[in-house]
Amino acid sequence: MTSVSPLSAEPAIQVGSAGYCTTCHGAGAVDRLSPGAPGLCGAEAAWIAARLRAYQQTGDSVMTRLGHGLTNEDIDVLSLDAAKLYQQDGPFCRTLRND
Repeated sequence: MTSVSPLSAEPAIQVGSAGYCTTCHGAGAVDRLSPGAPGLCGAEAAWIAARLRAYQQTGDSVMTRLGHGLTNEDIDVLSLDAAKLYQQDGPFCRTLRND
């Protein structure tokens, strides 16, 4: 797993494959959401996986282009990692809310 620290004051958070999500969906107080990217706080793994699979099927967005290279196993792992990080009391959501 890759270790990154979204905030220099916090210890490194193990983000696994979900590190890519933080680029647009946010990971820290100074790293807010990109315009048009929805927040993932509270998103469950099954919902994230379903959205990624839907993006693979249709559309012309950054997510569609990213999704084309993912296998079903990739999506399952990525969804679980992201759901852990973006749970309501998870490290990214606490930081995005400035808790």
